[in-house]
Amino acid sequence: MFPFSKPHPKTSLERIGSSLRDVGHDINNLLNTLGSEASGYSSEMKDCMSSFATQAQATGRQLEDQAAHGYESVTDFVKRRPVESVALAFGLGMLLVALKRPR
Repeated sequence: MFPFSKPHPKTSLERIGSSLRDVGHDINNLLNTLGSEASGYSSEMKDCMSSFATQAQATGRQLEDQAAHGYESVTDFVKRRPVESVALAFGLGMLLVALKRPR
């Protein structure tokens, strides 16, 4: 039914995840750049920054995975039940119009 498989567009959740991973990489790069020049900084601060970088990267990966899984779930549902998908979209659209209509 869908002969061409297009890559899915990045959702805002995926963009946030990607940005968090980038922040983590940037912090690690900063720590590596500081290296021996950072002798004046406490090891606690370096450990804290390193921990934050690791957490940011992990959270970024989780957000990207969740967004990709959500996109795949919706795509699979639409492929398996195209008529129901259109009916659901129509129904939700009508509901939003009814809720937005001034009274």
